[in-house]
Amino acid sequence: MRKHWMAVVAVITVVAGLGLNSVGVSAGPIAVDVTIVGKNIAVVPALAKDQSANAVPVLAEMNVLKVSSVKGADGKALAGLKDTYLYYLPVKAAQSLFVGKANANKEFEITGKLFKAESALLVTSFKEIFEDITIGGVTGKPKEL
Repeated sequence: MRKHWMAVVAVITVVAGLGLNSVGVSAGPIAVDVTIVGKNIAVVPALAKDQSANAVPVLAEMNVLKVSSVKGADGKALAGLKDTYLYYLPVKAAQSLFVGKANANKEFEITGKLFKAESALLVTSFKEIFEDITIGGVTGKPKEL
């Protein structure tokens, strides 16, 4: 009799677990607060250069971020993301980054939420990173000179 009850409890546990899974109870995507430095690049030429002529016109100028470095909210580096591509979630804060040529091939520091498993980035703010240049013997970033 005891084995019978143990079997019934085991079956109920499995069925309950399957039932919760089937109604969509899951952890869902996990977002991590980050600051990312990387280069904004046109996705089609970067990943499938031979297909540039076949790109859908409205999406032909879609950009991705090629990652140089990532820091979490605690300021510690997150490993395993250097040289990977992150796709921007199409929100207003990222509009000038994810589409168009104006910000292509430029370096940016981006603050937002990283969905690592999905290779997606929700941008909350960004700023361009300028290389140091020398003008009249003074070296600095173009916006500082």
